[in-house]
Amino acid sequence: MRGRTAPPRDGFRPAAGGRGRRRTVDSSSSSGSSSSEEAESLAAAKLEGRRPGSARAAVVRAAEERGAAEAEGRAAAAAQMAVEHAVREAHEACRREHERSMAAMSQKHAAALERMRAELQALEERAEETGAALGAATKRAASLDERRAQADGDAAALHGRLCAAEEERDAAVGALSASRAEAEGAAAALAAAESRSAEMRRELCELRARRDSAEAERDELECAVLRARDICEAKEAEAAEARARGEAAAAAAAVETEARLGAVHAAQLRAAAAEAAAEAEARASDEYGRAIGEASRERVALRARTAEAEEQAAAAERRASAAEWRLEERMRSAEAEAAEAAAAADRAAAVRQREAVVAALEARAALGTALAAAEEAAAQRQAAAVSAALEAAAAQAAAAQARAVEAALEAAAAARRAEGERVSAAGRAAAQAAAELPEEREALAAELAHMQIAIRNAVRREPAGEGAAPPSRAAAVHAEAIKFARTGRKSTSVG
Repeated sequence: MRGRTAPPRDGFRPAAGGRGRRRTVDSSSSSGSSSSEEAESLAAAKLEGRRPGSARAAVVRAAEERGAAEAEGRAAAAAQMAVEHAVREAHEACRREHERSMAAMSQKHAAALERMRAELQALEERAEETGAALGAATKRAASLDERRAQADGDAAALHGRLCAAEEERDAAVGALSASRAEAEGAAAALAAAESRSAEMRRELCELRARRDSAEAERDELECAVLRARDICEAKEAEAAEARARGEAAAAAAAVETEARLGAVHAAQLRAAAAEAAAEAEARASDEYGRAIGEASRERVALRARTAEAEEQAAAAERRASAAEWRLEERMRSAEAEAAEAAAAADRAAAVRQREAVVAALEARAALGTALAAAEEAAAQRQAAAVSAALEAAAAQAAAAQARAVEAALEAAAAARRAEGERVSAAGRAAAQAAAELPEEREALAAELAHMQIAIRNAVRREPAGEGAAPPSRAAAVHAEAIKFARTGRKSTSVG
């Protein structure tokens, strides 16, 4: 029963134990006092010599007064017992209400503490798991840093190898162009030799024609000489036959014969000249044959040099193709290393994101610990307040006890409000942590973009100096590498 109770009567005062100590009027003491008064009044009446009637009247009055006093005492005792019963019922109701409220609060706090202990245990387990994951992630991050440093070194070495390969390719292209120029020169020399051979063939044909004509003229001269000899023999026979005819005819015949001998001598001279011309033509034909042999030998040597130049050009082409293949292999390895570096950057971003999540979980665990500590402190303060209220209620009356119970209830409400405020603060902290996660994710994305730009710049970096590649296949290969670094796709046009 709450509220103020009725004021006690007949000297009732509540004791420290919450139970009222009753000062009742003892009936035996009251009856003893009345009998002593009656005896005194009778003795006084006897001493005074009064009549017995007056004594009886006095006794009756005394008995009436005594009966009235006893009735009044019994009524006061009944009222006091009713008040005590009402006070006991009020105390019992207050005690039951207090016990019920304390049991409910104890159950609620026990459930809250159990829930908080479970959450704390779960957070501790998560913290341990995240700690293990963080350790593993730290090791992986260290290994990734080492691999990234190694990848940077490999990229620098690969860039050097690419520059060397481009220089080797440029040298091979220069050798190929030189061999092609030499082959073109050899082809021009072969064409000139063939033109000279054709001209010498024409000259040889002319010399052969002249030799044939000289041989025909020599045959004619030989026929003329033979005819002249025949004529001479005939004339000698005629002269031998005509010696007998006379000296005049002989002289005339001799003169005629001398003339004819002069003609024959002239014919012999012409035949000798024709033989000399034929010998000159033969020498010219021999020289032409030697020239033809030299031209054929020069043609064979030129063909051999041409074949050698073609072999050198083929070897240069093979070297160039091998250099291109090696360059393509290095480009593929560079693409693989770039992909691995991008994957390492992605893994590092994931590790950083996991670290952020772990930090958020740690913050949440710290928040749970703070909540548990605050709950425990609140429970301790509430228990202290309840014990103080109980002590005050035990020391004071039912009204003070009711006020203490109300104060305890108000303290519990304040504790619940404080708990709600702490929960809302925890929610705000979690929301702030959740709001910080996108910023950290954006920072990680910016760092990843910066790493990708660095990788692209490393891939886009061209060799400088004398060994720089011309805008040919090397430029196409660089463009393909840049395209792969930008899009992650490789076309089939190069390599």
